[in-house]
Amino acid sequence: MAELAAQGRSNCEIAAQMFVCPHRLRQPREAYIKLGISSRAHLGAELTPTPVLTACPGA
Repeated sequence: MAELAAQGRSNCEIAAQMFVCPHRLRQPREAYIKLGISSRAHLGAELTPTPVLTACPGA
């Protein structure tokens, strides 16, 4: 659900893809608590992988 919301999908679109009632998605509080965020706007940043810097061989 969080990944679909971060992509900008509406609750109705997410519900249809997950085969659940749209009312089920009105309060995604549990997902927000687990991710340590307070709004849907923060989902994209939270779900974007952090790049890992590695040393170049021979550098």
